[in-house]
Amino acid sequence: MWRIASAFMIALCVLLVAACGNGDDEARNEQTPSQPEVAGSESELVRLVRRMFSFRYPGAPEPGEVQVLAGKLPDELPVELPMPDDADVVGSVVQGDENVEIVLDVPGEPESVLAAYEERLAAAGWSEPEFGGPPEGGFVPADGAFGNSFCREGEEPYLTVTAFALDDGDMSDVRLSLNSSSEGFTPCDEQMVPPGPPGTGVQGLIPRLEAPRDATMLEGGEGGGGGDSWYSSSTLKTEMSVADLEQHYREQLEKAGWNREDSGAGGPAAWSTWTFTDDGDRWIGAFMVLGFPDEEDARFVYVRVQRLGGDD
Repeated sequence: MWRIASAFMIALCVLLVAACGNGDDEARNEQTPSQPEVAGSESELVRLVRRMFSFRYPGAPEPGEVQVLAGKLPDELPVELPMPDDADVVGSVVQGDENVEIVLDVPGEPESVLAAYEERLAAAGWSEPEFGGPPEGGFVPADGAFGNSFCREGEEPYLTVTAFALDDGDMSDVRLSLNSSSEGFTPCDEQMVPPGPPGTGVQGLIPRLEAPRDATMLEGGEGGGGGDSWYSSSTLKTEMSVADLEQHYREQLEKAGWNREDSGAGGPAAWSTWTFTDDGDRWIGAFMVLGFPDEEDARFVYVRVQRLGGDD
């Protein structure tokens, strides 16, 4: 819980301290729709940053000495860590001896930025943890976020990388988190990973299906099944037609390696059927979009996978 709260405060504090950098007041107060209003004198903002980091829930470890560096990287990092190509440093936060957070602006969409950065990390000796858990699958909101964890053999800190789409669509907000804490589970500790983490097995065969940018998930991420089948469903609010929405998700299923066998649309429904292979097993998939006659902008989406020859 402390790490989650700390990550939130770090992101906020980097934004607040950046407002105290060089430049006139008009430039500091210039806003975009996605940014909170930043007001107050430099001393007041520094006081707020310190107070935010001094908060601890009962039983939490001491946060350690905190350094907030606007527009800069730390002078030293606990491990060799390359930066993404063409990265612009927004700022960084060093929290004691356990945590370093770095905020970057990187040209490109989050998925492609993360893929390119993974190649740079691999060249520097970083790799995905074998037991770190699978990526999130099924229907998810259009938050434009992609992320992963990485380990480096013989080195203690593990790395978490997250990339978010910025409003203009041509830049990504990239967060690098180096964590050396020995408390609790870390994705690089094989012995502490519980067997069968959520999302493994058949439920992991449904890829992450991101909603359109203008869609709102009214109900999200429901799913279930057994050893030979799994489903995911959601309800969206969007002005897209059922056919256009099916096409939106069809592109993501194709990118995940699914092979479309048939598709169609008529009246309030659009559908497609699929096949794919995983570890030598053949699977069939079904995808459906259904409109609601009494709710013009509501769409029910459903996807299911089943092993060919399975009992379910």
